[in-house]
Amino acid sequence: MIHVPSPIDEPTAFDVECRQAGLTYLQNQEALPKRPKDFWSPFRLDLRRGFGGCCGYYAMYVHDGHVDHFVSWNTCKNNNTPHLAYEWNNFRFVDGALNSSKRTLDGLLLDPFEVQDDWFELELPTLLLRPVRVPADRMDAARLTLERLELDQGLRVLELRWEWYDQHRRGDLPLGGLRRVAPLVARAIERWNADGRGALPDIARPVPEPYANLV
Repeated sequence: MIHVPSPIDEPTAFDVECRQAGLTYLQNQEALPKRPKDFWSPFRLDLRRGFGGCCGYYAMYVHDGHVDHFVSWNTCKNNNTPHLAYEWNNFRFVDGALNSSKRTLDGLLLDPFEVQDDWFELELPTLLLRPVRVPADRMDAARLTLERLELDQGLRVLELRWEWYDQHRRGDLPLGGLRRVAPLVARAIERWNADGRGALPDIARPVPEPYANLV
């Protein structure tokens, strides 16, 4: 994870087309629905641009992504705050695989907006993410975030890191471009170079455990 500057500017039409439309929808329901009606998807690209095209948790560019409710709908219902389903400041841009992973962890995980740029570092050649300068009072949340969202050594996140790393190592992606699409990977490479460790290592592509002996 890296710091995501906040607040991200709310789109001009958001108040009418999402916030007010959502509140009107909720007021017309006899009871709170199992899932709120989606008025936020038309603003997904605005949110994506605010996150620089990068997933707020993977800290890497993703070709597609979801609008994630940082405070989930279940919590909104239980806390009598259903309006948060339609509040711009409750949205985070995340890889689609993460939405279900964080569903029941409200209040326990780090928020991409609170994370600072030096809290985490990526190791080479393992590509594992480590909390190195997380404040003591947020360390439990950091460890839970890494574990439950599989940000430390989950196969999907390792695969994404490897793809960006390998593009740079093969000369297909300059370091400046890598900083935009995978900043933690870029910083790991910069530390490797600054330490004078020589040529970048040829890291094997991560593969699912059952197939590891076949490649």
